[in-house]
Amino acid sequence: MKSFPARPSLGDVARFRYFRNGPGRKFGVWVVRQRNLHFVMPFVTGPKAATSDYEPGPDGFPGFAFPVEKLYPCLVPFLELEDGRTIAAVDGADDIKPAADGKSVTAVWNRWVVVGDKAGVLVDPGLVSEVTWTLQGTSLHRLESLTASKTPKNPSPLVGDPEP
Repeated sequence: MKSFPARPSLGDVARFRYFRNGPGRKFGVWVVRQRNLHFVMPFVTGPKAATSDYEPGPDGFPGFAFPVEKLYPCLVPFLELEDGRTIAAVDGADDIKPAADGKSVTAVWNRWVVVGDKAGVLVDPGLVSEVTWTLQGTSLHRLESLTASKTPKNPSPLVGDPEP
């Protein structure tokens, strides 16, 4: 009779696999197994736009998990627009650039989704989100920049700003 170890001995892995990498929205998964750092990061969509367990965040950290099928921001921005809609930079990406060595991934969202709307419906709020996740030793770093791609027509004051 053959026996199996209680813990399999698995080699290190860091790679990105596309599910769709053509024109339009891109989808895939980043798989990392580096010593004690293990996770997968999905760039996919769920049953509704911005569903928590389909957002691009590291899934698999011990003691750390996203709620299942909730409309909840999990390491991604949810921004409320002046018209009351809440948008998120999730559900695939407009561009995904994995590093050749698998140690980082950069994703860009020019088009966002309205939280809770039908999956696949995209809006252009005039914002570009670019996020780079990088492995550095036993840490995962996330760096995001938000850039206005066009001038807002009627900007509203930020919370906490003094009244004009």
